[in-house]
Amino acid sequence: ILSVNHTRRILILAIKKTRIYVGPNLSRGRLMRYSTFIGGLPQNLSSEFEAMPELARLFVPVEDLSRAVEEVNTKGTPLNKYYNLAKEI
Repeated sequence: ILSVNHTRRILILAIKKTRIYVGPNLSRGRLMRYSTFIGGLPQNLSSEFEAMPELARLFVPVEDLSRAVEEVNTKGTPLNKYYNLAKEI
């Protein structure tokens, strides 16, 4: 049986490794905005990552979501640029 503290630490580590996608929905349902991923980037999008390596920058730690959304919506920021590029893939 895991102690409460041990369980809490496991949950905190999982949250820190959880990333959320802040880019646009990709066509054919390949990737939806605000999808979350634990332990890495989605393997099924390898060709998209090859075509646009910046796509990986649109996967941000969950704890940074509000800052990332603000940056996506601010013209001229890196995440805004990556968001607009991702619309084309």
